[in-house]
Amino acid sequence: MPCLVVVGSGPGIGTHVARKFALSGFDRIALLARSPLQLDEDKDSVTAAAAAENAKVHVGTYAIDITNSVQLLDVLDQVACELGPPDAVFFNAARVKSSTLLEADDEEILYDFKVALPFTLHESEGQEKAKASKPSLLVTSSHLTSTPEPDVFVLSLAKAAQRNLVESLAQVFRPRGVHVGLVVVTGPVAPENKVLSPKNIADETWALYSQEEKDWTLDVVLKEPR
Repeated sequence: MPCLVVVGSGPGIGTHVARKFALSGFDRIALLARSPLQLDEDKDSVTAAAAAENAKVHVGTYAIDITNSVQLLDVLDQVACELGPPDAVFFNAARVKSSTLLEADDEEILYDFKVALPFTLHESEGQEKAKASKPSLLVTSSHLTSTPEPDVFVLSLAKAAQRNLVESLAQVFRPRGVHVGLVVVTGPVAPENKVLSPKNIADETWALYSQEEKDWTLDVVLKEPR
């Protein structure tokens, strides 16, 4: 049975994507995030949702600083040993923090790049080697890639670079049978939203994953109606 790795778990998009995949046949879920306490809450949420639908799922939690490349590789090896190689990876990690154009320092910029880029680059190759039936690397993206906002200058930079990387990876790995794609969230996420709710974003992520290879698209763009 298939395994999903969620990088950047949390009570919003990350947990809802994990729940959606668990209810759709994935019986092994790995949740990666910085906070052990948050990971425990996320695990309870996923297992409770699965139990309510009589679905069996094993959820592993892994506290990690994804900017630490050595720790990252160790955790990925641990996931593979404990749950098996991932069939799909959902990358949802980002640091949403105010930053001012012309005032952000080099360290702040480099830190956000280290959050957004190295894992995506590494795991695209990992998916090629996983020999899954539908190897996939799906990444949460943003409208900031094309419409940057000065108040979140550093995040805008990181998201633009991340999209560039994902598009490049898609060109390389699509011919090799790996679906690399983007879930583009174009505004604030809230449970009461029609489109930009965690539940609907999870549904759209599953739809992107479920595409047949001949129908693969690079992205799904989600925008709240006015």
